[in-house]
Amino acid sequence: MRVIRQSFQNFFRNIGPNSAILVIFILIFVLLSSLSGINFTIKKAVEKIRDKADLSIYLKPGVSKNITKDLISDLKNLSAVKKIDVVSPEETLRKFKERHINDPIIMETFKEINRNPFGPMILVRTKQGADLDSILETINLPRYEDIIQDKEVENYQQIVYLVDYYGRKIKYIGLLISGIFILIAILIIFNVVRLNIYNRQDEIKIMRLVGARASFIRLPFLLEVILSAFFAWLIATGIFLVITYYFQSHLDNFLGFQLKFFNYLLNNFLTFFGLQLLLAILLCYFSTSISLNKYLKL
Repeated sequence: MRVIRQSFQNFFRNIGPNSAILVIFILIFVLLSSLSGINFTIKKAVEKIRDKADLSIYLKPGVSKNITKDLISDLKNLSAVKKIDVVSPEETLRKFKERHINDPIIMETFKEINRNPFGPMILVRTKQGADLDSILETINLPRYEDIIQDKEVENYQQIVYLVDYYGRKIKYIGLLISGIFILIAILIIFNVVRLNIYNRQDEIKIMRLVGARASFIRLPFLLEVILSAFFAWLIATGIFLVITYYFQSHLDNFLGFQLKFFNYLLNNFLTFFGLQLLLAILLCYFSTSISLNKYLKL
């Protein structure tokens, strides 16, 4: 307990040098949290993209339910098909208008005809890496030619590849920057501990004369650095949680789906933030040990 109290006293007494450690650790924690957040967002975005329809089949108005069921049955028997959804004519019209809302010619045309020109729409979701050829062969059969008005094939696999590719690029760049900051942190800790040893030479000599153990002399230096990392962790975690809370709705609007990243942070607090603190403590121990072994001969 006395060692802990002494460490707190030393921390505030040397607040100037310790502020440098505090700032660099805040930057490291915020950067690591941002990288983890980007990785989480990319993972969820890829899952959402893969769950979208790969093929949209627009049926003509007035198509009989029996023929529609036959088409759906044939599609379900294909190994490439993961899921099939049927959209009503009204919902099909709404989705079409949303997709072409910025096209004044199409929107004006709908006002002129004043009716719903669409029949039902079949959304076909394929298995990951599936080949669309078998599906296209099925819907191009002669018996279905007269009921299909149009079809749209979406290349979501290409989008997934691009999102994943640039996500990895961002992650690698972030890790490189984190590595640079960690090296800077090691150098700062090394020099701060060396400065503290120099400023407390008389105190260390007295402790030696009264027979203090080497671990007792070394421990306050280590705890002082760990305190800097701990306070930095508290500040960085608070900043990241506040920013995430206030910008979550904007991020959801940008992505087009509910990410619920703030809820994820709360439910996985120890995993997300605790590992960062553990990394910082190990970094402090490593850096401080090197400095103590070099400049504090006990």
